[in-house]
Amino acid sequence: MRAKKGSMIASDARSRARFLAGLAAGATSLAVRRAARAEGEAVPLRIGLIPSDFSAQPYYAKNLGMFARHGLAPEFTSMNSGALIVSAIVGGALDIGFSNISSLAIAHAKGVPITLLAAANLYDASSPTVGLLAVKRDSKLTSAKDFTGKTIGVGSLNNVTHLGARAWIDDNGGDSSSVKWIEVVISTMAAALESGRIDGATLDLGVDPTLGKPGDPLRIAAATFSAIAPRFITGGWVTTPDWLAKHPAEAKSFALTMTEAAQWANTPGNRKASAAILAGYLAESPDQINASQRVVYGTSLTAPALQPLIDLVARYKVIPASYPASEIIGALS
Repeated sequence: MRAKKGSMIASDARSRARFLAGLAAGATSLAVRRAARAEGEAVPLRIGLIPSDFSAQPYYAKNLGMFARHGLAPEFTSMNSGALIVSAIVGGALDIGFSNISSLAIAHAKGVPITLLAAANLYDASSPTVGLLAVKRDSKLTSAKDFTGKTIGVGSLNNVTHLGARAWIDDNGGDSSSVKWIEVVISTMAAALESGRIDGATLDLGVDPTLGKPGDPLRIAAATFSAIAPRFITGGWVTTPDWLAKHPAEAKSFALTMTEAAQWANTPGNRKASAAILAGYLAESPDQINASQRVVYGTSLTAPALQPLIDLVARYKVIPASYPASEIIGALS
């Protein structure tokens, strides 16, 4: 059904109002930051994140006083996807935010002004937490060939979980082009699999911490991200080139803070403390958080650690061709 002209005009007006509000907020925020710098106070920083273990560095940094030591005062905005966060950054409603690298790679290829400041979560084949292809425990699907012609649920088409699963199937004797890929809301993915609506599902331990454990109705058929590379950066902290050019000191301080938070969180002896901090921001208990394989964070931002995902989205023609990962790394003075 076509939308009525009046409703379309109203929608356009609302979109324009939101855009102007974002610009106004950005201008106000800039004035506040300049005043804070002049007075030697902590500079406000609007940060967008997905409330989860894989983008939890800012939570730790705030609670441990790392932001304050670097002269920053973080203001968190929680969103459900990196795409929404990137849109808010480009629109001026946020300064910095979390994005997965595959989405960033696609955005850059399309000319979206976005650049990386620091690493977030890593994939490590020795302790995989994401990109897990799950099936029912009694399923006969075990090899990549077995998934040929089957139905697999993914959170979003052409993101890293979808493309990683395709790469695993294709690299191990299957044919991912024959698979029926359907988008399923992450929170309902396990239920869709258990009910038989789909044959396989791409899940992660942050969403389902008991996945594959004894007594769980599901089992893990493959750690599909290992088909991309044994170790690579899967998420990072981004801003626009314009914001970076205007706020080099804040950008550098933020990057240093994320590195400190990553080093602290990666230390095994701090896992209990990090779970307690994270529980304060999520609707979970520390025991629930520690029951799953915890995320490992990147402590440096290098082109080789980013390149596998750029190559992946190019392999499946989501972007016309690959390009050097250095193009999406912001220059910090």
